[in-house]
Amino acid sequence: MSHRLLVGSRPAHLRKALSVTGRRRLAIFGAAIAAAIAIAVVVVMRPPAAHHDRAPTYAFTAADRAPLVVDGQRLRHPTLGFSLGRPGGGFFESPKLVEYLAGKLGSDTVEYGYVNPDHHASLMIVAMPATGSDADALATSLDRFVHAMDPNAAVEERVVGSNDGRVHYRPKGGHVRAEVHLVQAGTGWVHVIVAVGSIAADYLADELASFQSR
Repeated sequence: MSHRLLVGSRPAHLRKALSVTGRRRLAIFGAAIAAAIAIAVVVVMRPPAAHHDRAPTYAFTAADRAPLVVDGQRLRHPTLGFSLGRPGGGFFESPKLVEYLAGKLGSDTVEYGYVNPDHHASLMIVAMPATGSDADALATSLDRFVHAMDPNAAVEERVVGSNDGRVHYRPKGGHVRAEVHLVQAGTGWVHVIVAVGSIAADYLADELASFQSR
């Protein structure tokens, strides 16, 4: 059963993570990285609730932190069993983006980042250890992601169901769309967030829709 939370405000702090030469061209994708999942009205997002009674069900290993594997037109994770469509030409891996995400989210997550400066776009993948497989756990991970990127993110709509969730918010001059997915890892659970930021509202929509897990 899905529920909605309406939210509002406006982010603009990611520019510091970008190089001097790419700062203006990547400012929008940078903000784009700030959050993720589908949207439509406005309120203020509260910090994610701390579930002190719910410990993470999985801890990432060194193997889990390996690079994504290019498999034809898909990117596959070598151990966690998920994949998504490979972004088209013009995208390249961005260590700066990964470093920024790791700094915001902490050492218990796994991050991957791709940017296309010509299209002012970014593709970001973040795996988080989940506290469970229910909608409440998904919502906690989603809120953690958005709040870490920007606690004042302007969210138009946030929807979380029993197996996934999505959000769409608008940083100045652009769009951010993201989805969170439930992935089983051994006897535990992992939440994988795929976020796209760009000027165009539907840019990389196919990549978002292409997520698969075993």
